Amino acid sequence: MIRTFTSDLRRNITKILCLTIGMSVSMVLVAKIYYEKTYDLFFKDSERIYLVYEQFDSPDGTYDFDQTSGAYPPAMKRYLPQVEEATRFTWLTEGSIILEDGQTLESGGIKVADSCMFDVFRVDILAGNPHEALSVANHCMIPVSLAERIGGDPVGKVFSVPNISEDYRAVISGVYEDFPENSSLPNSIFMSLSTLKALGWDGSDNWIGNDAYKSFVKLKKGVSPDELDAGIRRMLTDNLPKEYLQERNFNIGVKPLVGYHSSGKDTGMVILMLTILAILMMLSSTMDYLMIVAGQVRSRSKEMAIRKCFGTGHAKIFRMIIGESALYVAISALLSVLLIFSLKGLCEYMVGVTPEVMFATPYMWLVQLLVIVLLLLLTGVVPAVVYTRTGIVAGLKMKASHNRIWKLALLGIQFCLSGGLICMLVLIGLQYRTVSNYDMGYDYSDIGMVKIENKWKDGAAKVMEELRKLSCVEVVGSGSQNFVTMASGGEIWEDERPDVVLPIADMMNVNREIFDVLGLKFIQGGTFPENPSEDMNAVVVDERMIKGMRDVFGIEDDNLIGRRFKSSSHGEDKEYTICGVVSNIHRGGFGLEIDTRPAVFFPSDKPEWVIYVRFDDMTGDNLKYAQSTLDSVVKDNESYIVPYGLQFDRFTYEIRKFAAMVLIVGIAVLLIALSGLSGYVADEVENRSKEIAIRKVSGTPEWKIVRLFCIDVLKISLPSLLIGALVAMWAGSEWLTNFSIKAEVSPVIFLLAIACLQLLILAMVVIGSIRVARKNPIEYLRNE
Repeated sequence: MIRTFTSDLRRNITKILCLTIGMSVSMVLVAKIYYEKTYDLFFKDSERIYLVYEQFDSPDGTYDFDQTSGAYPPAMKRYLPQVEEATRFTWLTEGSIILEDGQTLESGGIKVADSCMFDVFRVDILAGNPHEALSVANHCMIPVSLAERIGGDPVGKVFSVPNISEDYRAVISGVYEDFPENSSLPNSIFMSLSTLKALGWDGSDNWIGNDAYKSFVKLKKGVSPDELDAGIRRMLTDNLPKEYLQERNFNIGVKPLVGYHSSGKDTGMVILMLTILAILMMLSSTMDYLMIVAGQVRSRSKEMAIRKCFGTGHAKIFRMIIGESALYVAISALLSVLLIFSLKGLCEYMVGVTPEVMFATPYMWLVQLLVIVLLLLLTGVVPAVVYTRTGIVAGLKMKASHNRIWKLALLGIQFCLSGGLICMLVLIGLQYRTVSNYDMGYDYSDIGMVKIENKWKDGAAKVMEELRKLSCVEVVGSGSQNFVTMASGGEIWEDERPDVVLPIADMMNVNREIFDVLGLKFIQGGTFPENPSEDMNAVVVDERMIKGMRDVFGIEDDNLIGRRFKSSSHGEDKEYTICGVVSNIHRGGFGLEIDTRPAVFFPSDKPEWVIYVRFDDMTGDNLKYAQSTLDSVVKDNESYIVPYGLQFDRFTYEIRKFAAMVLIVGIAVLLIALSGLSGYVADEVENRSKEIAIRKVSGTPEWKIVRLFCIDVLKISLPSLLIGALVAMWAGSEWLTNFSIKAEVSPVIFLLAIACLQLLILAMVVIGSIRVARKNPIEYLRNE
């Protein structure tokens, strides 16, 4: 009696634990999936808002560019009667703003937008009139989160933006409600678009070039995007050169805002993987629950048979079993919520969003309630059906062997899930190691960088001079481009054939020392002359330019030194001469969209926007020494020299985050599977104790008794683990299609992972069965 009570208590606690682990992880994953799928749905009339994009032919095929020149949104409203509203915004600057009272606040980014911004994206306006605010130069709307940091009534307050100029002033004219975090729009300061004209930077009326605008239209009710085609073609024909339209096959299209975020291949793959992980997690916890139920079938069936003898109907038994399951699920759900919010740091690391943000998404709790109901159906209906359909005689005579096959089948499913997830984790680790150790074409380990703030731009030359004097610094240079990301675009052509153009990666202006800072090797020629003449305009290109000029311009000589071309982005009247060719560098991360265009470096003899410092050894002490030098030159300094390599973390961030999710789910599934295995062994030990005792009396050694249990488990675990590994190999190969740089994966790696798991499983079996193998057989036979 005591043994039965103890066994049932162990099983019931295990039920709650496995459901709590499964529900907590699946709740987080389901919340993240729902959070991603509800991007931008909170906007009023969101189903009528569309992103405007450019479409044109590129060397790699037809290309969709999700930004436009500034003229298109207002023109679409004029040309297309189907368009109700249109707007656009573009980046202006970032950094801090300074109020007149001296208060300095991080801006969260400053954008410029036209007066229709909040007609398309309708949110609550808490102060001011957005039409008026966004119609006057240097006036702006700010988010309420910034207004709260400012304090009091911010409307009418004036602030400066050091990154624009020391003399620049802007006026706060309104406050809008923050966009939720699952929004495609940033919670930025939105400045009037006419500010660009006041600053002398305006390109908002361009039809060609300056494709820096995020453009949107809101269609009238009942309008289909297909109805816009004729009007768009008329608009383009009226305003763009015929040659431009024909040569580039240029067109304008629209994409629904709702679903745009999740339509990207990267995001779509993440959502798919999260969905699979959530399903696996729920299946694993359900399988373990049902396996525990299967272990109780023998005793519970006799109980139900006795109840039926005293007149208890099937319906009452069904409700009783469902009620028991509901109690376990309710307790587990409560514990899951407490666990999620107590481990919110881990949750944020796993999915990139805090639980508070995710669970504040509208209808999120309804979605989670559906998950709980689904678990209740799986864990309650199955055993309820088993008990109601088992006859009285069958229930009284049921033997342990009747449910053993079910326990092994459920255990096999759990082993399959565990094996697949662990093998997937191994593959992700290999991919992470591959991209982390990938040769970018230059050595960045000892490079530091610091952005030149506008307020000390005039002293940047002095900063560079002082840094060069440090004994720990090898060379200092500067440039206006980040060499890690996708570069700005441009086109070059030869003067004799202006109609034949070659798209390039414009590396913008750099000092001649930059090649030494990056450690780039010159394949041909050398760096810029110290004093390049005005008519020479020397440039350095990368090795990709050899193939580019051969394919586009038809050159036969691979020696590019002395070749001349003109550029669309650095003055079309100037002719540039190639003075050097450097080795290629990798740009744009490791996704499918990497920058493989030929690169052109243009010369500059003054400090540009970023200072690059190569140390002989970038230790913490040397970095602090260089920082103190910067601080001594720049008063009230808020700029920092940071390791250049930190930029590469964003390329591996998604891999690390996905690895964290798989690791947590994998560990959870493995723990559930091992707890199920432990329960299975305990049940088998209890059910077969007398058989084992007789074997011992007959002279069977202990190791053979342990082997009996190991062989039983091995027959189901090894095939299950191998199946899981095969599924992981297939899923992993699909996941790797998101990367331009892929890990080379050998099946041997998976076999080693499976072997380790198999050894762990056998160790659990040995630990669980060795006790009964060593016990005195008289204790098991005394009651016979």
